[in-house]
Amino acid sequence: NSNRPLSRSAFYSPSTISNLKFEDTKLYNSLNVIGKLIKRDIIEQHRIRFPEKIRVREDNWFLMQVYSVVNSISILGYEKNYYFYEQQDEVALTNTKTPPRDAVKIYIAVYDFVKSRTQLSNEQKINYLTIFLNRYTNMIKRGKHAPVCFFNHTKPTLLKMLRNQYVDDNTIAFIEDLFLGKYDIAN
Repeated sequence: NSNRPLSRSAFYSPSTISNLKFEDTKLYNSLNVIGKLIKRDIIEQHRIRFPEKIRVREDNWFLMQVYSVVNSISILGYEKNYYFYEQQDEVALTNTKTPPRDAVKIYIAVYDFVKSRTQLSNEQKINYLTIFLNRYTNMIKRGKHAPVCFFNHTKPTLLKMLRNQYVDDNTIAFIEDLFLGKYDIAN
């Protein structure tokens, strides 16, 4: 059971707000599908699907792709709090700690998806990838091999992320440590 109102960390407005850009919201704090309405044509047009081989944070993978292709976001206004009461069963893994290898798989899949979007400017791509990496840094850096796998795949983009307006201090330190070889498997 949760004592926090549904999606309060991502948005709150007593009235409906339309035509928001993802970067101007706090939706990066809400990478689960609960409380979101997504137009079917967006999902079909961009062939966005839940991953079949990822059992943890698959909704993060899905929503990061959705957020990177939508032109605008609307927040439906409400004046009272709504609460989600979590039900656990043998399939629900929301309380499971994400293994670093899975975090890297998710991030790299989203990285490749965002990089392939021709309708996004290079600046938008770096913005999205930086915002998503802020959420995944701690999960990735816990691993032995995950940071190196991540670095090998994303190295050309990481320097641009270091200077991005959305990068947080934790992600800056992680990227700097990667370039300094602090995650070298041989060490």
